[in-house]
Amino acid sequence: MSWFPLRSLMPSRPPSGAVSLSVDPYSQKAIEQPDSTYRELLGAGPVVWLPKYRVLAVSRFDPLRALLRNDKDFISSRGVTMNPILNAAAKTSATVLVSDGET
Repeated sequence: MSWFPLRSLMPSRPPSGAVSLSVDPYSQKAIEQPDSTYRELLGAGPVVWLPKYRVLAVSRFDPLRALLRNDKDFISSRGVTMNPILNAAAKTSATVLVSDGET
């Protein structure tokens, strides 16, 4: 079963004001030569939109640390992957990765 039909659950456009970057952090080039990919992400800003994956990427330490510490707005219990099927499966498992935001 393909998870691509579930992409409709993901935003199709970046939030207003977000920088869009066509870099693919999962490409063979990025895997073999990550430095140029990281430089491109860092140079574009602290948060960038990756249209191929329809996600925001946080590329800098301080904003990422602030995001990870804010489990009120950014909860992992709704999933930590870019794959909705894996996110749904993780909800039924006892893992620390999807434990915040729960009452």
